Amino acid sequence: MKRCTQCKETDRSQFSRRADSSDGLSPVCKACRKRYAHKYYVDNLQKVRATNNARYQLDKVSRTAKSREFNEKHPYRVMLQSSRRRAQQRGVPFGITEEDIKRAWPQDNKCPVLGYELKRATGQPAWSSPSLDAVVPAKGYVPGNICIISHRANCLKRDCCDPHELELLGLWMHRMGVS
Repeated sequence: MKRCTQCKETDRSQFSRRADSSDGLSPVCKACRKRYAHKYYVDNLQKVRATNNARYQLDKVSRTAKSREFNEKHPYRVMLQSSRRRAQQRGVPFGITEEDIKRAWPQDNKCPVLGYELKRATGQPAWSSPSLDAVVPAKGYVPGNICIISHRANCLKRDCCDPHELELLGLWMHRMGVS
């Protein structure tokens, strides 16, 4: 019969698996292991934080490179995740998929507002970086209300004061059916 070395628990479902044990289970039950881990954390808080910080600093470059690589391989997924987060923050509807984003991508790979060739930038977005736009912001990110435009055009939608760019933006919005 299995018995915890700390509290004498006997229910086998309360033990974690352990491959190197003769019975395949940990000698300590899950509840005792949790108590021990918490006590260690509280008693050694500075040591735990220093260790975690050291690991974080060592792995920082690797994580950044992996993140950049993921963003380059999966631009539609990244746009989808970012737009989902923005929709939640703004409290607007969200109902698009990666396929909707792919369909919204301009076939000539140019911004439909300003004519810039869309190019992904590393780090901060450049003016020519693609940006997922909710044409009518109040409608949210739903099929038929999204468009891929340049980061510059999206910024202009928010705070334009140049008459020529405002005219280009107005023409594009008219073509999109927004009055």
